[in-house]
Amino acid sequence: MKNVALVSFALMSAIGSAVLPGTASDTNNALFSTVGKVVNLSDDTLFASGVAIGPDLILTAKHVGVGNFELPGVGVFSPITGSQRFTANGDLLLFRINGTLPNWSPVLVDNIVGETVTVVGFGSTGVLRTDGSGYNNIGNAGVRRAAPTTVDFTENVDLGGLGFSQSYLSLLRRAGDAALGSGDSGGGWFVERNGVQYLAGINSFRGTTGSGTNFTFSSDLDNGFYSGAVNLNAYQNFLTTNGVAVVPEPGTMLALTVGLLALRRRRTNR
Repeated sequence: MKNVALVSFALMSAIGSAVLPGTASDTNNALFSTVGKVVNLSDDTLFASGVAIGPDLILTAKHVGVGNFELPGVGVFSPITGSQRFTANGDLLLFRINGTLPNWSPVLVDNIVGETVTVVGFGSTGVLRTDGSGYNNIGNAGVRRAAPTTVDFTENVDLGGLGFSQSYLSLLRRAGDAALGSGDSGGGWFVERNGVQYLAGINSFRGTTGSGTNFTFSSDLDNGFYSGAVNLNAYQNFLTTNGVAVVPEPGTMLALTVGLLALRRRRTNR
């Protein structure tokens, strides 16, 4: 288990970088048009990110809170009072909106450690340092940005007042890799399966291990800078209990398990 020292949640930090500017993915990417802004109800200038996972259902980070859901090119949708549901431990929050969205992301409950994911959010961006050692923040939050990274491991991370959160962690290795910035909280980690982009994690925090420093590249898992996302595979019960359709469906997984057991018994009895 890594000892990850939290730098901050990705919502409020003054420094951050989401993706090296100039890459093809550093745009308001229609491929991830289900990711929108969650705008604070008391201050329209303060926002984070969220992901549509149903026609009126938004998934974001618990530390973000409930707000208006703004989807560029579609509209701004107010939350339904009292609709919010959140994990007792962990950094997940669901709420429903007034209105119907044109599309939403399927939610994947599966272990994605070792896979390449696309990190998406509306947070700040950055530029490569002159010495090539990492990123420097240049701000410019408010644009949907996407960048790749690799999921290194999963860990139950202590998020203080939010309790322990089952999380995916990704080490910042090189230029072009994703790193969570201010405003990215509540956005998504997407993995492609058979041409479909599935939501597998929710942007949550960033931190360092050992002698690692903020937004500095490293190949050493024990001394580096990490971005963290809530591991949706670990919260399948919370999701399904609150009306979220997940892939694969729990019944499908049960049927598969029973089928495999039956096959094993048949082979044993031969």
